[in-house]
Amino acid sequence: MSTKSISVVIFILSLLTANANASVVTFICTYQKYANDTGISRAEKDFKLTFNLDTVSSKAFMVGNIGVEEVTFIQHNEGFNFIEITGAGAVQTTVIDMRGNSVHSRHTIVQKEIVPSQFYGTCVRNISKR
Repeated sequence: MSTKSISVVIFILSLLTANANASVVTFICTYQKYANDTGISRAEKDFKLTFNLDTVSSKAFMVGNIGVEEVTFIQHNEGFNFIEITGAGAVQTTVIDMRGNSVHSRHTIVQKEIVPSQFYGTCVRNISKR
């Protein structure tokens, strides 16, 4: 077998191994409280977000009530961060600690007015193999 053939075989085997270990980590988040410029309130209806993280590509996606958006994922010793920059330039961040506590923050400007809000809740982490 030539060196080139061996390299191709090794490359294919590495892809198969990577796919065998591939998984999707899903964070299902439910927020019961929110805060805005008037204070902290209990939501009339739970606000839900789902985050899917592909462990092979390290790409993350947020699934919300208006669709799916790719988000930036940052993991650190204390938990996880997901950051979305919307098409309008608004920044939305979600932090989840190792116990599943979570805060989702939105910082937007609507009609030249800052409209900040935060949602407080919990997330459940599920791991599924591909």
